[in-house]
Amino acid sequence: MQSDRTPEKNHMALFHHMADAMGVNLEKELLSGRLKLEDLSQSIERCKGCAGPGACKVWLEHAAPGEEDLPPGYCRNATFLRIQRVLGKLPQD
Repeated sequence: MQSDRTPEKNHMALFHHMADAMGVNLEKELLSGRLKLEDLSQSIERCKGCAGPGACKVWLEHAAPGEEDLPPGYCRNATFLRIQRVLGKLPQD
């Protein structure tokens, strides 16, 4: 059976799962203003440029949601996700 997911949708789903694994609530961060839609879009585009989504999928199968301190070293959004994780833990004004 063939998947109905295009490569773009696959990368977007992987990106969102990676954020979940890191404990990053993208919706909350967007609503708080700490994350700009443009920055989120750029991150998804970076993910789409990755040639190894299979490795990401395997890593995510073993990741505990909200419990991962670091994304895998090959993640093109590692720095972005680490920053968002820290910002998400800051008290809101």
